[in-house]
Amino acid sequence: ATALTIATDAVDIAMLSATGTADATTFLRGDNAWTVIAGGLSDSSQWRVSTDFTVSSDPTIITTNLEEVDTDGYGRLGSAMTESSGVFSFPATGIWLVHAQAGFERNASESIYNEVTIDTTVDDGTWTVASTASNFFRPSSGYAMSSAHTSLQFDVTDVSTHKVRFKVDCQDNSTTCRGNSNMNETCFTFTKLGDT
Repeated sequence: ATALTIATDAVDIAMLSATGTADATTFLRGDNAWTVIAGGLSDSSQWRVSTDFTVSSDPTIITTNLEEVDTDGYGRLGSAMTESSGVFSFPATGIWLVHAQAGFERNASESIYNEVTIDTTVDDGTWTVASTASNFFRPSSGYAMSSAHTSLQFDVTDVSTHKVRFKVDCQDNSTTCRGNSNMNETCFTFTKLGDT
């Protein structure tokens, strides 16, 4: 019937009746189990087109002048993507969010469309259109700028077979796809959301 008061700092970690291992990487759950913190993003990187190029009236696969972003405080999380002739390979399996942004400009008065596309392969050879976005120039004068964005959640179960590439398209041959080695105008972001 007498209240018992435990002095401050009288109980240390070693005296707790808990399962698991107590260290700097674990926390004590409500069920008295030491557990590693799970979740969180592990990999994210961003790439861009470094120079302008003219967009064809047929879909143009972006194969050159690609670089990982390296200016203005860019920070990569974990491992970066790898790229060869415009084909991007993933550093790890998992559910990946892929985002594409394409900037366009032209100096002509007629209205036309522009498009950016994410293609995927799951067998390292057969490509399909997985996601696409378009915009439409309707300039009041000759010069106009615009951008298009599209994204995709991609289940990468095998890094040797599951890959992505990017295409741009326009209604005629007078549109420029904007590229820049100092800022992101046409760029691609890859973020691993979790395990597959």
